[in-house]
Amino acid sequence: EGQQSPEQWQRMYGCCSGNEVYHIRLCDSKFFGEYNGKSFTYASFHAHKKYGVCLIGIKREDNKSILLNPGPHHIMAATDTCYYINITKEENSAFIFNQEERKGRTAGGFYDGPSQLPVHSIIASMG
Repeated sequence: EGQQSPEQWQRMYGCCSGNEVYHIRLCDSKFFGEYNGKSFTYASFHAHKKYGVCLIGIKREDNKSILLNPGPHHIMAATDTCYYINITKEENSAFIFNQEERKGRTAGGFYDGPSQLPVHSIIASMG
């Protein structure tokens, strides 16, 4: 919607206007499952960079409240429910998660070590 408009703001609005808020348990998620034990800010930054999803909050299993942007001191747990903004829910996503690709990666991800990380990734990790 709006992609043919000469106005840049209308094209941007049209591109993003279909986004909605969805939720999924961390342990069931292909978007967020790899961030178990990582800080909220790390998970949010890297999930957006990798999948284009916007992690906005979590809910602990033993808590009724949804925590919006709980910050870097919140460590993600497998039983957390993740709330995120995306064009579609994860189950309907066009991303194909190749198990062979995951097996080929080292524990550190795509980079060989901390000295090879880009600056924006280092800043997010410090969260």
